[in-house]
Amino acid sequence: MTMMRVLSACLAIVLVQGFPASAEEPKPPRSLEELTDILQKKGVLSEGERKSVLDALSRETPSMFTGLKGFSLKVNGLGQFRYTFADSGAGSANVSSFKVATARVKFSGDMPLKFKYALQLAFERANGATTQQNSALYDLLLTFAPLQEFNVTAGQFQIPAGAEAHTPTDAMDLANRYNAQDRILNPGTNHDVGVMVSGRALDKRLYYAAGMFNGNGANYVANDDGNHLYSARVEGVPLRWNVGGWDSELSVGVDGMWKRTNNDPSSWRQTDLAATTFNEPFDRTVWGANAAIKAGPAALKGEYIQGKLKGRLNNDPVKNAEGWYLQGGVKVLKGALEPLVRYQTYDPDDSVVNNKDIEWTTLGLNWFIKGQNLRLLANYTFKTEKASCYDNDEFVTQLQLSF
Repeated sequence: MTMMRVLSACLAIVLVQGFPASAEEPKPPRSLEELTDILQKKGVLSEGERKSVLDALSRETPSMFTGLKGFSLKVNGLGQFRYTFADSGAGSANVSSFKVATARVKFSGDMPLKFKYALQLAFERANGATTQQNSALYDLLLTFAPLQEFNVTAGQFQIPAGAEAHTPTDAMDLANRYNAQDRILNPGTNHDVGVMVSGRALDKRLYYAAGMFNGNGANYVANDDGNHLYSARVEGVPLRWNVGGWDSELSVGVDGMWKRTNNDPSSWRQTDLAATTFNEPFDRTVWGANAAIKAGPAALKGEYIQGKLKGRLNNDPVKNAEGWYLQGGVKVLKGALEPLVRYQTYDPDDSVVNNKDIEWTTLGLNWFIKGQNLRLLANYTFKTEKASCYDNDEFVTQLQLSF
């Protein structure tokens, strides 16, 4: 057998093992025996050549990516191209706009001594975002994972709070996350710099996470006030059953976070309560709960979030915000289409009634052209604010490509 055929077979095996087919749920790597067997059946290798390839790959050769044994590399990408049309009310021009909603690349893999790493870059830009929010760095983390039940993670990553905040962007049911959570949690889907312990137990039916973070939001080089944000989340699947051949389950979760702070980075504090003055520092408390039922192709889920900003002096204000959503959907035509409906509310200040108190209803449709790897969605949101009567309904369509 020529050296070229051995190298070609080795390269084919490494490429199939190293790059998953889906960014949402990568398939486990195939065994060397299985891959070389496929190459033999296709006539690429003879039986003797197959044995030679297995012998060559079984030797302690360094990784093609790092030059060190024990390293692996996965590369995933996600792009979302969006069109939005929105009514802007009487006397204002309607919004009609195209944009790249998401453009991300993720590098992740294993390291020696039970370590894992991940680096994710986000190249999309938000309107009015700060310099820190516009940084390309999205995630940078190192995890020590000696046991499934116990992991330690350090770096910049997602704070363990909010169920939908933890849903991967490419797996979102609708174009936008629900408004109350988006405003009460930190910007950038609640990412921050810190350390966290986490794990899964009971056949992966129970998940826990608890961490300490700067609390300033993503891409800040230091903690601005010396105080830290503490957060924890527990979620689980207490019930699983099968009815009429449909696998079904009930999942629930609860989480919370707290910080004594001089500067809450959330849109709730910076925009919705911009006119409110606190003597610094003040206490920021957020908690939430969620539940979901899946029965075959149908799903029903909901989530609640509440935030409190409380000054520490007698004359300081206390501000409470809350919001929730309820959503149902069902996949039809062998899972190719999924109609959805979501109702959501958000009240940034329960002491007043104004046009920031919202009640929105969204009708959605997903077309899974090739699963989550190639998906087209359309959403129409009927927007109602308690203290206004102008039209501001919104239509969004989005094409998603992931690998």
